[in-house]
Amino acid sequence: MAIDIINRFGKKRTAILLAIAIAIPIIAITTISIPPPGIYIELNLLENINGRLRNLNMNSIGVAISILATAPPNYNGSDFVPIYAGRYSGESIYIPAEGKLLDISRAWEKEHMIHNAKIDEFEYGLIIFVHILNLTAIKNGDYRNIEISRYVDTITVKPIDIINGRAVEYRVSMEMGNKRITRTLSIGRKYLSVEFRIPGMVKIYAASSVDSQQSLIGDERRWCIHLVADKTSQYPSLCYERKMYIAPENMSRYLPQGYVSPCIPDSSRTCMKIPIMIIENIGSRSGMVTGAIGLPVIYRSNVNLVWAVGNFVKSIYGAIPLVSSINVGGATISDFYRLSAGGCITIPNSVCWRWIFARPIYAIYSTYYVWLSEYISQFLGGLDTYTCIQQGMCVYTNDTAISSITYLGYAIESDGKKEIISNASLGYPPSALISFIFRGTSSSNATKLNVGEEITLADIIGKYGPSYIFGIGIPVGAIAAYFINAIASSANPALLEFVSAFSVGITQSTPMGIEGGLEGRIRNYGSAAGKVSVGYDVPVVVYVRVSSYEYVMGSYRFKVPIGIYFTVFGASA
Repeated sequence: MAIDIINRFGKKRTAILLAIAIAIPIIAITTISIPPPGIYIELNLLENINGRLRNLNMNSIGVAISILATAPPNYNGSDFVPIYAGRYSGESIYIPAEGKLLDISRAWEKEHMIHNAKIDEFEYGLIIFVHILNLTAIKNGDYRNIEISRYVDTITVKPIDIINGRAVEYRVSMEMGNKRITRTLSIGRKYLSVEFRIPGMVKIYAASSVDSQQSLIGDERRWCIHLVADKTSQYPSLCYERKMYIAPENMSRYLPQGYVSPCIPDSSRTCMKIPIMIIENIGSRSGMVTGAIGLPVIYRSNVNLVWAVGNFVKSIYGAIPLVSSINVGGATISDFYRLSAGGCITIPNSVCWRWIFARPIYAIYSTYYVWLSEYISQFLGGLDTYTCIQQGMCVYTNDTAISSITYLGYAIESDGKKEIISNASLGYPPSALISFIFRGTSSSNATKLNVGEEITLADIIGKYGPSYIFGIGIPVGAIAAYFINAIASSANPALLEFVSAFSVGITQSTPMGIEGGLEGRIRNYGSAAGKVSVGYDVPVVVYVRVSSYEYVMGSYRFKVPIGIYFTVFGASA
């Protein structure tokens, strides 16, 4: 029979008929898998065993995930908005393109419309809190050993993707490290599209969204995550409370008039002038020293998040914060910003500083273990945590401090580019701010410049760590410490020093980590050799203020110049 068919139709036509016969039942059972619009986050949790990375054994491990979105000044809420809280089950975390995620994306779109700016390349950060927990310790009530590891990082989202209903997947690989700190190994992003699914061959899209059975978000200040699936038992939930939130509007009464003003027209949120370079030319026998700083528009600029874990709230009035380092995360805002390389001119016995107009934020989130649904409801409803602890309803664990800049003031130039609002001023910034920059830093001899010599900022920063890793150090912590000291006159000096050391970096994404993003230099002009002599033809020694605390970013450990504060002295040849 088969031979008759082949003879009758020929080999080629017979092959086509067989292919059609096979394809018909496959098509009948094939389905189209269309991912719902939104954000998908797939975690790959690893541990280092004898120098080899292996998948983390999840049998006795619980992972609690909280995600906060960075909001613009015109959004009706805080800068860091909780949009997801849940227990990681191994499937992709799914945040639909609706609700707060869509509202925040549209607020960013409106902010760009106010400036008549393009939004195509702009990205804002989703801040991810990761708690890796010992479920056995939870069930045994061994609260000292519940937390195995902790991490904070960001992924960046294009608001235009959320508004246009696109599905975006992020693959985040993390290594559980020592000292209870995890680190990110890689973050990959791709757009999901329609796929044809043949059962057993292609995995259909699966995700866990915000489940009211495993998470409870009270408001932007408090939320809880059920750690164990059995919610009828005595096992606690992990709960967060935002204990401290410092923004420019908190600072307006303590700073000179005109220092703080609305970020954008008709906005209740404010931005402020923040030093990015200070040159202090000390002594009467010195040269004319100039400094310039800038960012070219050809590279993407990123404002990084910095964070640390410790007992910060208790430290305000006494306890020493048990922290040895500050961690650097991903970006909270990112775009092709330009900062023209302007700067300062100083003569002997003068000071000049350059500032940018931006919105710095410093926040502390306390974590607790809270029992029973009744207690959780009271916690989310605003129950005083001191009462909660005293009555045995919850146990305090520690605090997470995060800091960043959530908005850069900018103007659209004739070429359509975003120019960061900036200028230079003679004299010192507010004296109290200077004092807190000094508290969180130490002086370091950076270089000696003969007359006519100069050194680039990249070379100076490179003495302490690769300049492309951290970029321009902005003294957000000094601003926060200034406020803490103002409201708590007996604040712990050790805590103020720690908070002052928080510096937020503006970096640039350059090809293969080339140190080409940061522009600027320090130059000794001596007497300036003009019609009017303004200095002396003598060498100058340049000092820089460097963070007292070590910064950690991936495998890098370094100390960073803060506020790029330079002090120059006349020196003998």
